Amino acid sequence: MNIPPGVSDGSQVRLSGKGEAGPQGAPPGDLYIVIRQKPHPLFTREGPDLHFDLLVSYAELALGVQVEVEGIDGPAELHVPAGTQVEDVVRVRGRGMPQVRGRGRGDLVGHIRVTVPRSVSGRERELLEELRKIEAKEPKSTAKGFFRRVRDAL
Repeated sequence: MNIPPGVSDGSQVRLSGKGEAGPQGAPPGDLYIVIRQKPHPLFTREGPDLHFDLLVSYAELALGVQVEVEGIDGPAELHVPAGTQVEDVVRVRGRGMPQVRGRGRGDLVGHIRVTVPRSVSGRERELLEELRKIEAKEPKSTAKGFFRRVRDAL
């Protein structure tokens, strides 16, 4: 049996003439097979796109990083630009699932998540304390958000 690449959960595949024999010697009917996908340990699927959590450090978000991630057909290079925020998404176009009866493929989509170390070395602690002091000296934004402007207007 040949199942086309890219079929999704709940799709049906018809096998003509492979069903039960018809009444009184009639030819066999069609057999319909319903596709059920096993959950993947890394990816979730939305149409042809494959989504996953991409764990990066604060430093990597601030400075940017090139990450090699595992795709369904081998490793893929993923660029996380400097200044990327938590919950942002980054993608590698054309590295998701194939389109059924269509052209191209979906994307490999990484959802940014930050890893925080449970413990730090002495030198790391010094650098983090220095960064905290620098950040404390920077002026905080005085721009009002949308809801605060609405509240103030009322």
